[in-house]
Amino acid sequence: ALSPSVTDKTSGLLVFRGKSFTLEPVSTKAGSALVSAEGIFYIDHWLPNAFELSFDVSGRAFDDPRLKTPPGLWIKYRFGPVLTDGFARGRLDLHVSPQTIRLQGDILLDSCRIAIDQSRTEEAVEIPISVDLNLKTGKRVEFFWPSINFPVIRTYAKQGHIMTVSTDQETNSFSLSGKIDIRGGEIFYFDRSFYLKEGNISFVESYEEFDPRIKALAEIRERDENNEEIKIYLQVDNRLSQFSPRFFSEPSRPDTEILSLIGGSLANRFQESGFGVSAVYLTSDVVSQFGILRPFERAVREVLKLDLFTIRTQLVQNVLIDKILGEKTIGNVVNPLDNTTLSLGKYLGTDLFLEMVVRFQAANVTESGLYTESRVQTEGEINFEWATPFFLLEWSFAPKHPEDLFLTDNSLGLRWSYSY
Repeated sequence: ALSPSVTDKTSGLLVFRGKSFTLEPVSTKAGSALVSAEGIFYIDHWLPNAFELSFDVSGRAFDDPRLKTPPGLWIKYRFGPVLTDGFARGRLDLHVSPQTIRLQGDILLDSCRIAIDQSRTEEAVEIPISVDLNLKTGKRVEFFWPSINFPVIRTYAKQGHIMTVSTDQETNSFSLSGKIDIRGGEIFYFDRSFYLKEGNISFVESYEEFDPRIKALAEIRERDENNEEIKIYLQVDNRLSQFSPRFFSEPSRPDTEILSLIGGSLANRFQESGFGVSAVYLTSDVVSQFGILRPFERAVREVLKLDLFTIRTQLVQNVLIDKILGEKTIGNVVNPLDNTTLSLGKYLGTDLFLEMVVRFQAANVTESGLYTESRVQTEGEINFEWATPFFLLEWSFAPKHPEDLFLTDNSLGLRWSYSY
């Protein structure tokens, strides 16, 4: 079934004309969604032989502030190797005959998770099903690779992009095409969670070759042995099967130093302890990222009505390291909030997007030469995007220089493209 939602019973008006009868427009409730339907049935020997139904999902069946689900029909379905789990609005046309079932339409996705499962399932079907859908990205559409539970890439799609999905069980064919721009998310690589700044994912896929191409720029911030902040960028422009990013930094550092920073920035501080810090660090990072933070992020997005909310933190690792090493951390004070980043985003209408990023970095300060205190430095950044009919207007504000009245902390950009 396309949707796990249960449809309420309803009654409608049937009008018979010759060898067919029509279903006049009727509305019912499926889950919390309002579904309208109308159609025509064709009769052969006094029995319906084929029919055409049109469904329209416009929103909720009733307004209830206690409802946490977004408006639309719950869709949980596998389109070839593409797994979808979210809410949909739009129009679907269903054509059923003794030989085939055909589904086509235009769908707007909200609060939807999309993942890839390339294991092919061969199921015997009495009547083959063919699907032709235009899927338009709405709010909170997430893409995961290689899986939802342990993703290397987790990203949010910008609103308004269209993917075309076609499947046919009779010919065992599948196609997916489209290009989705990225808005926020993360790449989990080298035991680090890089914040996605920009990018896109391109799909020109089939059963024979399913290998989307990702183009992305992601960022993480670390500190070197002199406590200087280093911005490390991850850049990738490959197909997912050939995922091989390159790294560069600001200020510039040799590749070996960059890999050392992202491969063991915390564990390297305690390399003389003789304890398996790296193993503890990796295990705690995986558990905190995928076991603790994901449900918390979803709950915050629902409560605050945000379209984007992510947390990247090493809090669990920092606490574990501090407790395990105890007094051995003298001179290398660990602050639990070190390397923590909060990202919040909200659509203001359909064309305006506001994003705020808050970073927490620890800076060790020696007091009177007697002891070292770890203080947390907070940095903020506000990004504003406005998709005008002619170009994309981008404004960024990262307050760092009050002596200049923050004038040098603003940046303004215009972006446009042509299709031909």
